[in-house]
Amino acid sequence: MIGLKSSYEPIYDQVVSFVGEQGRMKFVRPLYVALNKAEGGRQIALDCFKKQKSGYHQIAQKMIERDLK
Repeated sequence: MIGLKSSYEPIYDQVVSFVGEQGRMKFVRPLYVALNKAEGGRQIALDCFKKQKSGYHQIAQKMIERDLK
């Protein structure tokens, strides 16, 4: 979270990897929000979510979609 809040770009790949492996909303939602706000991270968050969306619970899908819009 600290890396994302400071827009530390080398951490972005690790975040994308983690949200692809982990499906729990309490873990992935804050990371998507932080990545979305990070400099240069919005498109990465959108692309990653589009790819991983089907693996998340329906409620998580809706809430993350709302966060990214």
